[in-house]
Amino acid sequence: MIFGEPVRIEGYFKGEVTSTDLVVIEEQARVEGRVKAARLVVMGELRGDIVGCSRAYLGARSRVYGDISAENLTICEGSYYSGTVKMQGVRDESH
Repeated sequence: MIFGEPVRIEGYFKGEVTSTDLVVIEEQARVEGRVKAARLVVMGELRGDIVGCSRAYLGARSRVYGDISAENLTICEGSYYSGTVKMQGVRDESH
């Protein structure tokens, strides 16, 4: 599914979700597949990679299984995350 506007997922979805705006995975929702969005809020369950996000937010009851590639990442206390994280767009300030 490809969207050019904000999208809210409230049930079960299997497949890739792409949006140039905001994607919200509600607390009772379950998504199986890759998510590519400018901004992502996960309150439910995601089984797939998160790619190309400027901001990704994993809520307190979220469950995420997959790799994350994002510029900014917030993981709230109480969430469960299994995967690797690659922070994109972060400059190395040691030089």
